[in-house]
Amino acid sequence: MLDFLKGVVLVGLDKLAVAAYPFRPFTRPPKIVDKASPKAKADWYYEDIKSRFLYGKNCEFFWNMKPSDGGDHAIWQGIWAATCAMRGSRYDTNRALAGMELLQNLGGDNRLARAADLIGGPMRHDPSKVYYEADGYRYRQNCSESSLIGHLYGLWAIMAYDQEPDHIKRARLLAINLADQLIADGYRMLDHDGTPAKFGDLRPAWDTAPIRIAALCATLLLAYKACGRMDYRERYLAIARKYKGALSHLETRFVFIDPGYDDLLVYLVLMILTTECEAPELSRVYRAALDNQWAKNKNEGNAFYIFAHWFMTRSTGAQYLSNGVTMLAEFNTRPGMGYPTGKEGVERINSTDSSVDKCFWGVGKWRKQVAKQPLPVWARPATDFVWQRSPYALDGWTGQKSPDEFFNGLDYCAAYYLADKGGLWS
Repeated sequence: MLDFLKGVVLVGLDKLAVAAYPFRPFTRPPKIVDKASPKAKADWYYEDIKSRFLYGKNCEFFWNMKPSDGGDHAIWQGIWAATCAMRGSRYDTNRALAGMELLQNLGGDNRLARAADLIGGPMRHDPSKVYYEADGYRYRQNCSESSLIGHLYGLWAIMAYDQEPDHIKRARLLAINLADQLIADGYRMLDHDGTPAKFGDLRPAWDTAPIRIAALCATLLLAYKACGRMDYRERYLAIARKYKGALSHLETRFVFIDPGYDDLLVYLVLMILTTECEAPELSRVYRAALDNQWAKNKNEGNAFYIFAHWFMTRSTGAQYLSNGVTMLAEFNTRPGMGYPTGKEGVERINSTDSSVDKCFWGVGKWRKQVAKQPLPVWARPATDFVWQRSPYALDGWTGQKSPDEFFNGLDYCAAYYLADKGGLWS
């Protein structure tokens, strides 16, 4: 009953928030500074990633070229692996998978690291973070459900779309071993010594964050699909059926309050959960979750969310698909014109730009100035993964210049090749 009431409250709160949004449907004219074709841009970003952002013999994916502490490295490694698989690049998928195998070898078990690199590589050793060193590698610990979801997304895509039997076999083994370790650890993500990770408690309860219950369900469902073992299926069904209320609504952070809202995780995990085809009542729950999320995001022009919705439903309206294509068109591959063109993350201050239609929104300490329509990609504040950030945020995180940041085009490639695999370009 508590879970059911929680689901009702969450859905009601989000509908109320959406109804009160000051944002307008995406109707502004395109602002394109690079007229290259979508495919040409995808090829450019893809090759740039390969030449600048893969390190070590396991080809770990590092977000920027300055010394980094790893951050949510596992998310980007999984999304990169999925992108390679959807692109049909067997060689690159193999290298991305090798990096995933390294990340899932924390302490020699099948616990997931937040990041990993050769000792002496570009990953900075930050005294405030928790690390583990073994066999010439340094692992950043304290994994979270977001790292797990990105990792699962990569495994799912390889299992579904790679054409190399050995890659599929390895991905299935990772999915199985990961589920076994998570079960053995009592549905908690642990560090190498058995210490609970700070954000990795996936034990289902009425007050557990819905996205964490979804991550646990996706882990068990993917393992079941990898080998057909009924013990995975039974665990998954018991949890999913008990927490249907929470699973019907996976994200409650409001886009106007938090520039780093986590709606990305919802779409990644639903790509796995919506493969459910044996339990109709759960299929309906996941479709409800997608419908709730889509009501929140559909006017943002977020290409990844739009194409993910198209991929899962084939019912996305023509105008929304057009908006997603427009957002990709507003990326720029010509160096020297600012993010996301030449990879230099120079902060943009839009709050003083009289050409931007904006207003104040929120209450109390959350009251801030926001854009009424999604900003063009090239005009947004410098960020890591553009689809993970609010399209209405005017001045970004710090309001300062960050000339040592070098961003890649994974955001472009992840959206483009997802649309391509969904048949949008054909």
